[in-house]
Amino acid sequence: MKKVLLGSVAGFVIGAVVLGIAMFNMLPGMMLIENESRFDVDKTVQKLTQSIEQSNWVVKQKYLLHKGAAKIGKLINPVVVIELGHAGHSSTILKFDDYRSTAVMMPARIAVYEKENDKVYISRMDLKLMGSMFGGVVKQVMGEAQQEHDAIVKDVIN
Repeated sequence: MKKVLLGSVAGFVIGAVVLGIAMFNMLPGMMLIENESRFDVDKTVQKLTQSIEQSNWVVKQKYLLHKGAAKIGKLINPVVVIELGHAGHSSTILKFDDYRSTAVMMPARIAVYEKENDKVYISRMDLKLMGSMFGGVVKQVMGEAQQEHDAIVKDVIN
C-alpha cells in the first residue's frame, strides 16, 4: 500500500513539474500574436496608422527603436512600435480600483519589424488571453479590444 501511494505521489509531482516546465516555455509564445506583413516596414506602419485612425482608436506615439540603437552605435533592423489608445476601453477598466494595476498595459502597442530573413512582421499582445487572466470587466473589454486590433491589422497581414 505504501509503495502504491508513494508511486502515485511521485508520479503526480513529476507530472506537475513537467507540466510547469512546458507551460513556462509555451506561455511567452501564447501571450503574443505575430503575423507576417505584406508590405515593407514603412508601408506597414503607414497602413496601420491609417487603419487605427479610421477606427475608434488613437495613435498615441511611434517609437523608432532602431534609431535609438543607432545613436549608441548599434545597428539593428528596423523596429517601430506604435502605441494606440482607446479612451472608452481604458476608462471602463480604470474606473475600478481593483483593476487600476492593469494601466501598466496601457496604451496598447503594435510592433512592426524586419527580421534577418528580410521579411516584415507585426506583433501584438493577445489581449483576449491576457483579459481572461483577470476576468470580469477586464476580460470583456480586452476581448472587444482583441477583435478591434484584429480588424486594424487585417489589411497588412498575409
